[in-house]
Amino acid sequence: MRGGLVALQTLSIIAAFPFMVLMIFMAAALLKSLRNEVRQQELHQALLLARMQRVLEEHETR
Repeated sequence: MRGGLVALQTLSIIAAFPFMVLMIFMAAALLKSLRNEVRQQELHQALLLARMQRVLEEHETR
């Protein structure tokens, strides 16, 4: 009886290993995507600031 429980625990760990590897890759992909999103937001903010400055400069010259 006791040997069956140990075998079941071992089988559960072995079966979960591929899922664990998949989850690690998914977490890495999520982190990469989030970093990329932050960079895109920073670029968007910089472009928006540049446009606003141009509009203000044009308005001041008139």
